[in-house]
Amino acid sequence: MVSKEISNFEPARQTLYYSRRAMTLHDIEEEEAVKELVSILDQTLSVSAKINEVIGRLSEKRVTLEEKMIRSYFHTLSAELFSINSYIHQAMADIYQPKNISESERSLKASERSARITSGLVALSGQLAALKTLLSGLAAQLDQLIKVLTFNLNFTEQYFEHGFYAHITNDENFLAQISDFKNLLKTNCN
Repeated sequence: MVSKEISNFEPARQTLYYSRRAMTLHDIEEEEAVKELVSILDQTLSVSAKINEVIGRLSEKRVTLEEKMIRSYFHTLSAELFSINSYIHQAMADIYQPKNISESERSLKASERSARITSGLVALSGQLAALKTLLSGLAAQLDQLIKVLTFNLNFTEQYFEHGFYAHITNDENFLAQISDFKNLLKTNCN
């Protein structure tokens, strides 16, 4: 429905009116920060999907002690990743719509409010830079496990699982790193 104010305008002038008055464009820096944050969210979901594939493939073979420990490790890791995703979404929501808006915040001009939003998103994106590195390493680890699980389940049971579990808990231990990152993230923002 076109408002009465512009209903007498020709269609080309109506579009121009809307583009000048009713449409506010995002700041380029804000757009880049949002795209970076969404990229991190996508990466965590991609890693979680690989974890789901690992858990599904592990269920296709005979049960071993190492398999149970690997499965538990990855379930916990996936829960941590979803917790981080939840935190990122809530932080973004709080940046766009703060819960306790002061009177001074309400009186901000649109440009000042936009600058506050942009700086908040850029800061959040900066805090998550280390997470991208962790997720890349974790994705490589999962790819290695998926390749072995796809290749030969007997080989996995007999030769691979024990060494792999020792490697993921002693050498790389992404679970501890992701958990520490989540705790640091929550501590920094509270």
